[in-house]
Amino acid sequence: MAICASRSPQKRQKMLFRLVLASLIALITLPAQAQSTKGVFYDCNMTRQKDFEFWVSSKIGIVVLNDGKVVVSDRVTLAYGESIVYAQVTRNTATDLHIKWSLEGGLRRGEVLFPYAEYTAKLSKASKKLRVSGKLRGNRRSFFGRGQCTERVK
Repeated sequence: MAICASRSPQKRQKMLFRLVLASLIALITLPAQAQSTKGVFYDCNMTRQKDFEFWVSSKIGIVVLNDGKVVVSDRVTLAYGESIVYAQVTRNTATDLHIKWSLEGGLRRGEVLFPYAEYTAKLSKASKKLRVSGKLRGNRRSFFGRGQCTERVK
């Protein structure tokens, strides 16, 4: 931990994010005893609007398990103190997957505390394109990003 403490917060977040993604990949690629631990991992590279640089991560990991559960991890979930967040599936068809998740607990950016953030995402299964939008409670502006995902199945 002493090595990590000497690094900048951005480098520590990047290292932690890589560790979480590696853990998610291991979760779905290890030989599993039960089928519910197998699924699809989407490794998504996002293009962000400059105004929303923090709120939409450049890298988002989404795991869709065979039992229907969906797990999301990105830089924002790590900043909120969560390594992963379970998302709710709002629509799952042959062509699209729609999910939503929320972050609670508070995030301090300077003098401002953001206690709650809500996200929705739409993933096109055919093109692997992802669109993410979100909003902070008490803020009128919403933020968004688009990205391209790589699918890994196990």
